[in-house]
Amino acid sequence: MKQHIKYSLLSIILCLSITSLSHAKTYRYDTAHSEVGFSVSHMVVSTVHGHFNDVTAELFWNPKKLKKSYLNGTINVTSIDTNNKKRDNHLQAKEFFHSNEFPTITFKSSSIKANKNKKNTYILTGELTIKDITKSISCPLITKGPITDPWDNERIGFEATCLIKRMEFNINQNKLLKTGDLIIGNDIEIKIIVEGIAKNK
Repeated sequence: MKQHIKYSLLSIILCLSITSLSHAKTYRYDTAHSEVGFSVSHMVVSTVHGHFNDVTAELFWNPKKLKKSYLNGTINVTSIDTNNKKRDNHLQAKEFFHSNEFPTITFKSSSIKANKNKKNTYILTGELTIKDITKSISCPLITKGPITDPWDNERIGFEATCLIKRMEFNINQNKLLKTGDLIIGNDIEIKIIVEGIAKNK
């Protein structure tokens, strides 16, 4: 009887270990179903939207051990797309991203903390680097899934919205309207939508 209990306990421990490991996944950034976008006020009366077409990311997710989880990304600045080629080219200039000198934007997460009041929501904190200026930012993070797609791939979704001040990153185009308002707003909203495909099953 004792031997039976011993083996039963061992089986339970092994099952718990396997279950725990199944929560820990490295995910591949699915470029076809992910986007890093932004929006900014234009002349007070409208909003310009854009996104970046060339993004790479490193994703590891374990909701049971958030200290080991990370969401890191690198953006190719020249891949900016605001649906206007002339404007996209202008945004490469020194007063904006100065892409010849600073070709990438990077984000490296430093902590992910669960929001205890809301299921599948977290606070993502990390180091954002634009034009070699690095600042810590925090934003709400929502996870969706994981689910299994029709091809037996495990997929998970992440969504985050962050607010930054562009002038804090030396994006200093500061022309004014007669009212004294900035032609291009200082506040930038960044919207991140990520679909990840598990590398390990």
